[in-house]
Amino acid sequence: MSSKDDVIAESLSLVAERAGDVTSVIYEKYFMRCPSAEEVMSHLDAQVLGKMMEEVYRLLMVNDYESENDYLNWEVSNHETAYNVEPHMYEGFFSAVIDSVREVMGSQWTPALERVWESKCEELRSEIARRFSVD
Repeated sequence: MSSKDDVIAESLSLVAERAGDVTSVIYEKYFMRCPSAEEVMSHLDAQVLGKMMEEVYRLLMVNDYESENDYLNWEVSNHETAYNVEPHMYEGFFSAVIDSVREVMGSQWTPALERVWESKCEELRSEIARRFSVD
């Protein structure tokens, strides 16, 4: 794991210790930011949302997305064609993740943590966005 990945993993561990499962908090923040996503995801139950969140956490700790090409290509294609997900929806999602982690970490959240989280989320968001079809 790289240093950035260690920071993400440590942050997530601290969040889990302090607040348990924050999936519902993340999705609540996300849907407030992106109401169209709430409509797209309205058929999903808490278990499916939880599994999706687990996968996001896993991807946030991946050092090299090259090894995730097949998985990411399939996921993005599925999101786009089956659910009409749009690339901009991921930006709001990752902002909601960062906001939720920041909120739970409280005074332990630092400008350095902010930079790591912003950088990693942008890296993953870019990996996802580049896989969308171009009209």
